[in-house]
Amino acid sequence: MYQHEREGFSHMDFSVATGTKTVPNSMFHLSERNRQAVEIIKGYALAHTLTDVGIGVVGTAVPIPGAGFAAMVASMLVQAPLFYQPMVRKLAEVYAAPSDALLQGLVTRETGIGVFGDLASEFGTAFLRKVIVKILWERNVSFAASFIPVLGGVASAVLDATFATTLTWRIGKMAAIYFHYDGWIHTQEETYERAKAMTPWSLHQEDNLADIPARNPEVQDKQRVWIATLVQELKQRLPERSTDHVRMMLEDQGVSAKMIDAALQ
Repeated sequence: MYQHEREGFSHMDFSVATGTKTVPNSMFHLSERNRQAVEIIKGYALAHTLTDVGIGVVGTAVPIPGAGFAAMVASMLVQAPLFYQPMVRKLAEVYAAPSDALLQGLVTRETGIGVFGDLASEFGTAFLRKVIVKILWERNVSFAASFIPVLGGVASAVLDATFATTLTWRIGKMAAIYFHYDGWIHTQEETYERAKAMTPWSLHQEDNLADIPARNPEVQDKQRVWIATLVQELKQRLPERSTDHVRMMLEDQGVSAKMIDAALQ
């Protein structure tokens, strides 16, 4: 149905129709952006985990109770420029990329910085220190375990891996929430708490970026407003198009059917 009309809607036609740039690029083909973001986070989580476990093993070789744990904490504070900041920049590239570049695998560093600025700079040592303190309060039993003779080395290795995996996924999801919302939800600290709620303490993390709108009402409401505004803009700029035509244009640009339905209500 309407297949011949659908084929007439080029990306250029859509771009002209939405010349006022009502909606950020991140809303188009969002499922593909989330898929690529998950792969980025997985890669950095693995690299971070292997690095921290190695540092922890070196720490446990020192005959001081808790040395492995201390080495892990120290390493976390210097990881920002090695893992977290590059990861956030990669995520910015994906979420900021124009649809054509995204689908063709042509995202660039300049795209991310141009749209979101250097968001990665906000994930520096000062921020990490606050987050690490929060996690230490969460995991005080594991902290104590690292001081137990014999078991300390094993406990620290498990703790290192879980800590690195959990923290990397929390920061990755925190950045993803930012890109879904086009800003922090209230504050950076509050956005971290939202990411924490989606990222339990575990070596095995869920690929649940698609749940960000449903888990965060502010994100869902803002995205609904974006698409509703876009629908009105399309109707004004292309008055000859019916509601069905507008729906097809949005579908072709990767806007979810659920979001379109909400916007058309």
